[in-house]
Amino acid sequence: MLVVFFTIVYFRCFVFVLNLFLSHDSFNVLAEIYNVVSWVIVFIVSVGLAELTKKKMVQWYSDPSNADKIERGNFPITVIFSIVYFLYLLHVIAVIFDHIPWTTLTDILALACLVIAFIASVGLAEFTEKKIAEKYRQE
Repeated sequence: MLVVFFTIVYFRCFVFVLNLFLSHDSFNVLAEIYNVVSWVIVFIVSVGLAELTKKKMVQWYSDPSNADKIERGNFPITVIFSIVYFLYLLHVIAVIFDHIPWTTLTDILALACLVIAFIASVGLAEFTEKKIAEKYRQE
């Protein structure tokens, strides 16, 4: 499950960067082949990075010298998860508000949604970190 999560995160980040450089002007067979090949390469790299990240996390959680850091929750993965969850929630908010005409009320509602998304992302990150700690501390 952790590898799937990290694969999705890395893949989304790489695809965002890839879309900045790929042209979307007109249909060109060579450009479309390049796009497909690029996406396959990005997926393979994402899976490899996810495996490496999981391996490093398991090593960190398995190390007895890090037990006090785990108990305090002083691990930077919580910050990383917070950022990732916030970016995903931000994307969902952007998709929702793309279809609503902008008024003062929607501005206020969007700001409220951003605050709620930030609070939810921090809570989800702490929950995810605790579940990971429980799982890999037992192994």
